[in-house]
Amino acid sequence: MDPDFEEAAEPQQLFSISLLARIHAVPVRLMHAWSVPDYMDAWLTSPHGEGVRLRAGKSTEAGFSIDFTQWGRSVRSVIGQFANVNTSGVRVAWELCTATGSSITSLKIEFKPRGTETLVLLRHDGFRDPDESIWHQALWQSSMARMQFLIR
Repeated sequence: MDPDFEEAAEPQQLFSISLLARIHAVPVRLMHAWSVPDYMDAWLTSPHGEGVRLRAGKSTEAGFSIDFTQWGRSVRSVIGQFANVNTSGVRVAWELCTATGSSITSLKIEFKPRGTETLVLLRHDGFRDPDESIWHQALWQSSMARMQFLIR
């Protein structure tokens, strides 16, 4: 190999998730459901039967951490930092930590009022691993279904 020539690294493909849900609630109620860790704990569910333990920071601005456990051991953890919280949506820097490493992704939730209902548009961007993208797709689908059931 020629020492004067460096091979350019191929850009890594990133994976994204998009979901849409219709929830019977006004945006301010959904803003609290997505940004207050005690409320998040009520609807956030693990897609594969793992346990979920959510801990809040000192305030909602400080963020939260979530441990997904299996047989009492943490299998993946998330550290979330709120970048924006208002009645039009929530943005979170989502740091996923697993045994193989960590990565930071971007979670964006938008609220679109439609009478007594609100359309919730979820976009989660920046997954480097397709398996983590698939796991999060299942996480958000099961969690949004639980939220729809709980918020009536």
